Amino acid sequence: MRFFVSRKITDNWEVRTVTISSQADGWYVSVLLRDETIPDFPLKKETELQTVAAVDVGIRKIASISNGETIPNPKIYKQLERRLKIRQRRYSRTKKGSHNRTKQIDRVSRVHQQIRRQREDFQWKLGRFIAISADVIVFEDLNIKGMKARCKPKRDQLTGKYLKNNSQAKSQLNKAISDGAWHSLRLKTQHQAAKLGNWVELVDPRCSSQQCHQCGYVSPKSRQGEKFICENCSFHEDADVNAAKNLAVRAQNKLGIATLRVVSPKVTPKPELTGIKETSLTLVGEPGNLQSVRYMQLSLFDLIQEWETG
Repeated sequence: MRFFVSRKITDNWEVRTVTISSQADGWYVSVLLRDETIPDFPLKKETELQTVAAVDVGIRKIASISNGETIPNPKIYKQLERRLKIRQRRYSRTKKGSHNRTKQIDRVSRVHQQIRRQREDFQWKLGRFIAISADVIVFEDLNIKGMKARCKPKRDQLTGKYLKNNSQAKSQLNKAISDGAWHSLRLKTQHQAAKLGNWVELVDPRCSSQQCHQCGYVSPKSRQGEKFICENCSFHEDADVNAAKNLAVRAQNKLGIATLRVVSPKVTPKPELTGIKETSLTLVGEPGNLQSVRYMQLSLFDLIQEWETG
């Protein structure tokens, strides 16, 4: 039987297991090897830990890092959902045991395979990006199974009829959570971080999106959609980034390492160094953090005199 060898197996490698699996586009052989020349990847000691970065996962933004980086959710399942529905509809209209039914099963399986491969490719790359950002990577200790629980039915005590319980909106939310695959992203990040010797910690996420990172004030009214505006000190920031910074501080307290610092946002070079003219647009309706600004009133005579001298 002809097959494609993606990697040559040398004599100094020990074959442990061979797994044969059937997928939508053919058969695959997975060989588990053992190489004694490859050293283990020990974790860094506590004295070697210097930086910490926390990740807040979400629906619109799949990951918001405490250093200010935000990664939008590609929504891979949603992109291919229409194609999947069409092929599933065609499959449901075929006769059981027919040759056409077998063909439609393969076509449906290929769409599922495409979704899985695109999601895994994206998560492996994102996991690598997160793993190299700091010595300690922090994730939320989420109960994803509980988050995807169904809404309990509501029943009118007088009439006995069932009332609306927003089950349709909850099903869409559950679908978006499953599409994000947060647990799979965390496992891939742990795998990438282990190769670098970095730590991965889980912290309690309660009230992390309602707490101000600047003053520590907790209020549900401070969270306004994707914006966070503190009611106490008027500090404003992206709500998910603010939550990620709170997670990083909680990891500092959990580990008890005083020298551990939160990774700061990346500093972009100045325009005069790059030769590129910088254009900044102010956000309409976006309040600014409190700063000391001096104002000076100029008269028409001062403007004319400045124009003549200049």
